[in-house]
Amino acid sequence: MNRLVIIILLVFGIFLQHFSQSKIDSALSMLQVDSIHDTTKLRNLYYAADDISLEIPDSANKLLDIGLDYLETSNQIFETDSNNRFTKEFFKREYYNLKGITCFILKRERECLDYWMKAEKIASRVNDTNSLLSIKNNIAIVYSSSGRNKEALDIFKAQKEYYETNKDTANIIKSSLNTAFIMNEMNEEKDSAIQLLNKALELSMVTKNDKDRANIYWQLVTAHLDSNSTNTFNLSLSKSYLDSLFFYATKDNDKENLINYYVLVTEYYYLNKRYKTALINAKRGAELSKQMKGITSTEILSLLYKTFKKLNNYKKANFYLEQNIATKDSLEKLSAKDELIKYESEKKFEIKQQLDSLKHLEEMRFQQAETKAKEEEIKMQRIIEGVLLIGILLVIGFLVFVYKQLNTTKAQKLVIEEKQQEI
Repeated sequence: MNRLVIIILLVFGIFLQHFSQSKIDSALSMLQVDSIHDTTKLRNLYYAADDISLEIPDSANKLLDIGLDYLETSNQIFETDSNNRFTKEFFKREYYNLKGITCFILKRERECLDYWMKAEKIASRVNDTNSLLSIKNNIAIVYSSSGRNKEALDIFKAQKEYYETNKDTANIIKSSLNTAFIMNEMNEEKDSAIQLLNKALELSMVTKNDKDRANIYWQLVTAHLDSNSTNTFNLSLSKSYLDSLFFYATKDNDKENLINYYVLVTEYYYLNKRYKTALINAKRGAELSKQMKGITSTEILSLLYKTFKKLNNYKKANFYLEQNIATKDSLEKLSAKDELIKYESEKKFEIKQQLDSLKHLEEMRFQQAETKAKEEEIKMQRIIEGVLLIGILLVIGFLVFVYKQLNTTKAQKLVIEEKQQEI
């Protein structure tokens, strides 16, 4: 029965690959059709790249490059508009973000961080909160892969709190997964991490997202296979979760989690001292990793070294040890440690600029208020001076009037006296 289920899932996976290829062919053909608007062409090309980004990241990357080149020459799409939709900046943000994801899968961390930084700048300019959260999440993953788990954990916890406040189930699952992953990496609060994963598994029954379920089972296996943690180590539970991981990864044609499965199932058989079975699975994982990423993952190389050593094949063991060291050296050159420092410096500079701008704005406002107060004072002074002048003029006028009246009265009095003398 299990074999039949696996066959059905493999056939379904082949169908998905064929369907993705059809979408790619259609999207590329559409670029040559003048009657179709450029926004439609670029959206379809993006969706085609997105469909294969996890399985064939290198090909997805090339499709995105074609899209970005086409976008630069487009006369139908504006740089910006008032709605910030379907502009050149909108497409660049989406394309840069997905290119970052493909580069991360390909272990090209410097490139992926560069693309995510570009996407973040665009999202900040247009004040797109959802995009900023998504990109910040991606950058936190780079922090984690560069060994800076504390910084990554702070970001994931803050995001989880935000999504819980907004009751965003899909993103609660993702942020819980990320938080639990870092907890396991740091070997801290493993029991809490497992509780978090079990809650995420319950929520995934609502969203019915196979990718999320595969990720949850991958982390649950990782937690229970850690022989250094006596509280959580459980081989029988690990095997149950391994079967679920394989089921959902195969159903969704999720090659990333299929590689994770082969890494963990190899570790499972190794711990059970079934070295030959462990070796078979390690080789399958190595082949899939090489096919998907162009290199064999260091986890699988390490397992191949350990397993061949247990089988007393020291020649092969040394070969894989050397391969592992060489691969780690290559990946170190592609790591984003220096770029993260540069990213943080840029963020600090941006914050300083914002603070300087606010300080300058406050100074301007203070100067304006001061100038306005002085203007009001001068205005009031002029009013007072005007009132005083009018008052003085009125007094002078009144005195002149009184003086004339007195003179008139005096003259009249003289006339009367003269007349009386005549009588």
